[in-house]
Amino acid sequence: MVSTNKSELILKGLLSIYPIGHDFERKELYTLSNEFTFQKVERGFQLWAEGLDQDNLYFIVSGACGEYLRHEREESLIRFYQQDKFAFSEDILIYSVPSETRCITLTESIIASIPKKILLDETLHKIVGAKLLSILINLSMTEYRNTTYEMLQSSGTSRLKAAISQSPNLLNIIPRKELADYLGLSRASLFRALKSSGHE
Repeated sequence: MVSTNKSELILKGLLSIYPIGHDFERKELYTLSNEFTFQKVERGFQLWAEGLDQDNLYFIVSGACGEYLRHEREESLIRFYQQDKFAFSEDILIYSVPSETRCITLTESIIASIPKKILLDETLHKIVGAKLLSILINLSMTEYRNTTYEMLQSSGTSRLKAAISQSPNLLNIIPRKELADYLGLSRASLFRALKSSGHE
């Protein structure tokens, strides 16, 4: 049974991204928030794996997670999910195909999850689940566009400062090589950015 406090954390997260258009939507979001299951996990716990199709939507209650994309023989960190954020594989959740990425916890974390079938269950008003999925994919695309734009327009130091301002404990969680990939920098450029910003 989900405690009231825990379900309210999910509801707060849902309300932060879901614009209420009708009175019934808040009630349905509250019902939905009670369907999430909570799990305390160690560092390295896998939320989803490359090639698999576990279609859950995750909410990071505490801790941080990283999403990795493999290219040739290496992996790169492409997304960093932190506390109070939703995480999901677009391939699985939106397009219903096996994921091309994997996602693991980078710290000890508390993760809440809900299967896609519950989001779109007949017992809920179908418009809420469908609207939520649409909102999530739009947020994901907007984040990707904004991040890409920032990468093209800003210096290494500016990228690093922006990342740290969003996630103050980033440097303690992500290894330097992964951080360089995430910021779109060479290792040398990352070292210079760390040095100039007083972090190395």
